Amino acid sequence: MKRIINFVGNYRSEISTYFYIMILDVLTVFLIGGLTVDLSPSYYIFFVVTILLIITTGLLLSNIKLAGWLLIIIFPFENISFIIKKSPYKFDSLMFTPLDIFIVSATFCLFLYKSTFKSRTNVIKMQINPGYLSLFALILFGASSIMWSPHIILSVYHILRLILNSCIFILIVVLLKSEKDIIRAIKTLIAITMITALGMLISTLPLGNISKGYTLANGFIMEFSFNTYQTRASCFLPNKSGVLLLNIGILFSIGLLSQSDDKKEKFLLLLIIPLLIFTAFHTMARVPIISLFITIVFLLFAIKYFRTYFFRNLSIFAFCFMLLFSIFTVTHSYIINFVRSYYPYEAIQSEHSLNDRLVIWGKAINAIENNNAYIYGLGAGGGTYYEDPEVHVHNILLSIFIDFGIIGLILFLILISISVKMIYVALLNVKEGFDKAILLSALGCILTLCIASLVDYDYNLNILWLVIGITTAIYRHAVSNTNSGYCVLNYSSRAAR
Repeated sequence: MKRIINFVGNYRSEISTYFYIMILDVLTVFLIGGLTVDLSPSYYIFFVVTILLIITTGLLLSNIKLAGWLLIIIFPFENISFIIKKSPYKFDSLMFTPLDIFIVSATFCLFLYKSTFKSRTNVIKMQINPGYLSLFALILFGASSIMWSPHIILSVYHILRLILNSCIFILIVVLLKSEKDIIRAIKTLIAITMITALGMLISTLPLGNISKGYTLANGFIMEFSFNTYQTRASCFLPNKSGVLLLNIGILFSIGLLSQSDDKKEKFLLLLIIPLLIFTAFHTMARVPIISLFITIVFLLFAIKYFRTYFFRNLSIFAFCFMLLFSIFTVTHSYIINFVRSYYPYEAIQSEHSLNDRLVIWGKAINAIENNNAYIYGLGAGGGTYYEDPEVHVHNILLSIFIDFGIIGLILFLILISISVKMIYVALLNVKEGFDKAILLSALGCILTLCIASLVDYDYNLNILWLVIGITTAIYRHAVSNTNSGYCVLNYSSRAAR
């Protein structure tokens, strides 16, 4: 294996050329054969997925750093899913997305690099600290909770999701080493957020819905859907997850805006931010939008570039925010009323109110009391099992307590306390400039996700793990610059080098 990877690394251009010629040959033969042989859609899906996996693995083995950017590019596409059903019962199934498959492939390729190239450990080295240890302890304890969970398949699914999310975190932390890597990752994330926003706006139009299901094998199904004419805009992600991705794009755009010296880039960011905010209104997700407003005010005060003229910038932001909301209110109601005369309107389930949340939380507490599971919890997936038909308990802290009990909650609080202390010390020591501004933007992303997670989501919110990974990479880079006495205000010139 080492010789193969060395050969690919030493002759990358030649191997890439031959590799892609081989893939084109395979595709040509496959398409020609498909025109002459009557094959079911499942065969086509199987061959295409196999070819994509081969291409992805080849790319990652030639350049492992591509894994971080590809992960961000694939991240929003959740409307394609593979489902393994053991029985018709809803909890007897496992669901995976292309992102999950890519994470497994990228983690495997990263492992090959670590086990093969000792001389390249600087690419993949990750310093172990108490925060990582508490995270691994939480995952191990969660895995052990399968033994007392109410439904084994459901519990295994939640643990697999937890492991995959931790792999997202590890991949991002390991691969984003330099400032150049971080900037590229953030810009890639903003670009993907823009594509998601455009898809969300398209989803509000009265177009035809796409919903397909393919049986690949007995109990193995592939599903694809893209719904339109949505009162609440959604795209490749559900509306509540999609709005969180929009929030992340907005906050990182604000951070880049505060440090950019390029007029064209500033102008582009000034166009991106209002478009993303306007699209966020179309999701009609109340708490994420409120948390976005709070976080932007936090950034206006925390980043020195904005803090110098805080009240002026706050007034401009508040005016633009209300203007965009007014435009949304008028255009959204006008479009809905117009298309209702031509297309049948399908009502969507209303968003839960606070009273509904209190009922859900009370149901979870009753499950803990009835099972006397205060110490160890109900086991991974226990909250979903006892909250049925709700997908989870709609509170990240409560979800950890319900599933993993006081032990899991203590491990999580230890992780939070260590992280808060490290970030606080870093903010005191890091000089004003790119490092501090981007670190504050990343903290703003975590803040808006945490506020939203108090009334929605659980510990398996994958976008939270992605942002925590990016924040950790930014923190590590900022601290290393501080320790070396190196901190520059202008990121544009450094990124160009």
